[in-house]
Amino acid sequence: MAHWPKTLRGNVLTVLLLLAVTPLLVMVVVIVATALSGPLVWAGLALIALTCVALYVWRRRVDDARERAWVGAFSFGEVVASMRAREDLDSLGEDGISAVAMKGPRRPPAVG
Repeated sequence: MAHWPKTLRGNVLTVLLLLAVTPLLVMVVVIVATALSGPLVWAGLALIALTCVALYVWRRRVDDARERAWVGAFSFGEVVASMRAREDLDSLGEDGISAVAMKGPRRPPAVG
């Protein structure tokens, strides 16, 4: 969303810029509209539009296939549980007693 400048000088500059750009924009639109009267130009635009739609559909299919490939893959909860298990193994002391066993149970692993 566009916002007006906070200073008077910024507001004046914005209005002057709009007054200078608007006629140029109208002129470009009129020139482009008259230039787009040939069938070759319209065929080119149709080809570009169809290519964009085809690329969009192809990209959606690729994304859907990647999503299906991730089904059943590891989850973040499994990674956290694995990290906690590794920490527990690393924290075993000389006598084989876990530091976790001495402190009490940890919070349950995340499911998800």
